[in-house]
Amino acid sequence: MTCAEKSYRRWWYSFTGYCEEDGLEGNFFVEFFLCNPALGGEKAILAQRPDMRKRKALPSYLMVKAGIWNRPGVQLNKFFAWKHFGLSPDSPFGIYAGNCFLSDDATRGVINITQEESEHHPEWMCGYGEFCWSLVMTGNKFKGDVLWNGKCYKVSPDTCNGWSCTDDGASLHGSGIQFIDNPGFQLSVTNAGAHIKGLPGKALHFRANDPLCRISASRNDNKYNSEWRFEFRKLRFLKVTAEFRCKKQRILSLSYEAPDLPSTKVLFKTGCRAKGIVRLSVFGITLATVSSDKIFFRSQKIPTFAAD
Repeated sequence: MTCAEKSYRRWWYSFTGYCEEDGLEGNFFVEFFLCNPALGGEKAILAQRPDMRKRKALPSYLMVKAGIWNRPGVQLNKFFAWKHFGLSPDSPFGIYAGNCFLSDDATRGVINITQEESEHHPEWMCGYGEFCWSLVMTGNKFKGDVLWNGKCYKVSPDTCNGWSCTDDGASLHGSGIQFIDNPGFQLSVTNAGAHIKGLPGKALHFRANDPLCRISASRNDNKYNSEWRFEFRKLRFLKVTAEFRCKKQRILSLSYEAPDLPSTKVLFKTGCRAKGIVRLSVFGITLATVSSDKIFFRSQKIPTFAAD
């Protein structure tokens, strides 16, 4: 990771486990989020604190985020100052922070936040509960145990619906859709346009400022589901449509601090086990279809584009 003042890097893991007590599934996530290393020191800088807001401070810390989307959805955040954790960026990769650990093939940790702590520390941007995890990872196959509020969940390679990714940059923005059972397919959308890979042929790019491209996006909610629809056109004859829906009980807004904007909170709507379909057509003839009922998505907001 570079030492730019305004930058982040994140390692994300989502997976399913099954409760030993009642057999019900839990849809979990674990994330290690490094923010603004060049600003770090003896204390973590949480820019949502009132004194940091007055100073218009930028955040700086390692945040370990963990939680569950269902039963019901909760996120827990634990912060470490840059001077108080270890980072080995090269082979073998590793992050060592208190009782939290991440390497290329394993992660474990404990986050325990009481209701009183959550209410008295809004700058932590999280709920309350106890989350313990110990996992070994081979690609997107996870194996291990999760202890969530006293209940043990088993995570097995064949049923984990695992997904992992890493990204970095200067600002947090945009939307992304990932088919867990088709890792080669990815769709990302920002105000600048869209990028799609995994359909036949080369990756497709639709730029919002390109007069030959037309992009539309919409979202609708009903009692049980949230539904998204994207449509991308180029040269009037090439069209890609993407539609997916997710049960509201599997949607959770995750909180972050913008690394490049002083004291600014960023919310991403995230969901797991969504269902969707993507179609590629030319001159009205469908050439390719990709569908899945195991979609992970994150969306800061639905971008606004010119109407077709």
